[in-house]
Amino acid sequence: MKFQTSIETWAIQPHRFLQAFSQPGNQEHQLWSELCRISLERKQDPLKISMEELVSLSQLDEGQIRELFSMAVRNGSVEKHSSDNG
Repeated sequence: MKFQTSIETWAIQPHRFLQAFSQPGNQEHQLWSELCRISLERKQDPLKISMEELVSLSQLDEGQIRELFSMAVRNGSVEKHSSDNG
């Protein structure tokens, strides 16, 4: 028996991420820094990463990341995708 699972992935443009916030604070800058680092290491722009992997690599709180991403979706710097694995 196979189960369909959906992995939540994100396409992120780190160079546009901070533009989503009128006055970016520490959380925004911390996440932006991690997005840039991972993007450079992988040589990916836009960066494609799962939420689980981002939480693991960045050591940031998933709830905070989701909250910031929900704001960043509005300016197009972050897009949510999902892929089915079975």
